[in-house]
Order: sequence, then structure tokens, then C-alpha cells
Amino acid sequence: MIKALQRFQINRCFRKRRYERALELLEPLARNNDAQAQFLLGLVYSNAWKELGEDDAFLAEKWFNRAAENGHRIAQLMLADFYALDARRPEQLKRAVKWYLRAHNGGCPTAGRKLAALYLKHREHIDMEINTAGLLCEAADQGDYKAAVLLAWMYKKGLCGFPADFQRFEYWWHKLRQMSKRYTRLPPQDELLHY
Repeated sequence: MIKALQRFQINRCFRKRRYERALELLEPLARNNDAQAQFLLGLVYSNAWKELGEDDAFLAEKWFNRAAENGHRIAQLMLADFYALDARRPEQLKRAVKWYLRAHNGGCPTAGRKLAALYLKHREHIDMEINTAGLLCEAADQGDYKAAVLLAWMYKKGLCGFPADFQRFEYWWHKLRQMSKRYTRLPPQDELLHY
């Protein structure tokens, strides 16, 4: 566990871009299976890829992966996002699904929405059935604004396997008006399915 003084020193290193010093502080903690330190090491390598060395992308992925394996939800979500960027490759798509599922099962509603969007976009290449409506409803009910927009849009247009249902569209449009952000129009499909 990162102590308060260590956290202060690490934050200062990040602000001043003193990545080598941050590595010195974080590596002993990360090697002792501290998920937060592993996540921060991944951030160091991902932020300093021009300054530290050629293997930084590999090391960032390695430390994010270790943090994710140790249950760090943000690391799980970041790994899933990273793999989803290259979802045309089957192994990357499987990794994205795996980490979105783990983050969602860990209580991250954003991961559920992103998993649903990934599935809607690449369902012919995913070898499992994913309840997109359930994931989107759960995320929207927990305050994920994009999930509510996606549901309203799908029910209005009857797209992505959702039936056109004006009553459900009205329900989600009303929910959107109660949330803090405001849309005056429904955004295009490509914008909504971007994880």
C-alpha cells in the first residue's frame, strides 16, 4: 500500500515529469504486488514513452496487466480500451472483451457500456452472447450518460437488434433530461458506438 508521503512524492514526480524518480519510488511497491503502484508504473511508462526508452509501450502494458490481474478496475478498463482500439485483430478483441467483463463484474458501469458498444460493433467476431440491453440499462441506471443516449437512440431508430419502440425511447429521453449533461439532438451512431 502506498503511504501518504510516498503518494505525495510520486504525485510531485508526475507533475514535474521526473519519470525516472517515479520509477525508483514505484518499482519496489509494484514488485510486492501493490495494484495501485503497478497501475502508476503503467502510467509512468505510458506517459514517458519518448523519454525513458523503446520498450515503454511494452512495459506500460505489462504493468497495467499486472494491476488489472490484481483487481485494479481502472487498469482493467484502460487495458480493455487499449485492446479495443485494435479490435479488428481477433486476439485483441478477445482481450478487450475479457477486461471489459472483469471491470464490469468489479462494479464499473462504464465498462458495461463499452462492452455493449464493442459487441454491437463486432458481434460477428465475438464467440459469446452478450446482453447488450441489460448492460446498457444497468450502466444508464447507474448514471452513465452515454449509455442512456445510446438506449434512446437505438429505441428511436430500431437499430443494432433493438426494436423501434417509441415508449422506451421516451423513457430514456426523459431520463436524459434529468441528468446533468444535455443533448439537443441524438448524436450519430458512430459517435455512440465508439468505446
